[in-house]
Amino acid sequence: MKLSTTKRLERLHDRYVNGDLSRRTFLSLTAAAAASAGLSMPWMSRALAAVEQVRFDGWGGTVQEAIDKYAFQPYTAKTKIKVVQGTFGDENEIITKIKTAKPGDFQIVHSSGVNYYIKYV
Repeated sequence: MKLSTTKRLERLHDRYVNGDLSRRTFLSLTAAAAASAGLSMPWMSRALAAVEQVRFDGWGGTVQEAIDKYAFQPYTAKTKIKVVQGTFGDENEIITKIKTAKPGDFQIVHSSGVNYYIKYV
């Protein structure tokens, strides 16, 4: 007999309430269940298949070279999704570019720190 997703989640919750699972394990398993449910939706595979490239903007230099070598190249090899890279000189430059761009033109920005990320919200 196969358990329904609802029943599995109820059992997972019961194990957490009874102290059989740590909070971290419970949240990890719940997140995994939610992600797998979302990824199994028919529209999700079509949406993921439609992605051909993502954009990354950073400061350039050796840090961006390392990110490219150890993150983007393996990611592209595994997913066939190209990472288009750009650079910027200062925070005001990238903020201006983002504000004047169409929605979705910028996906990932490697900024200086938390205070600068607040400007994007």
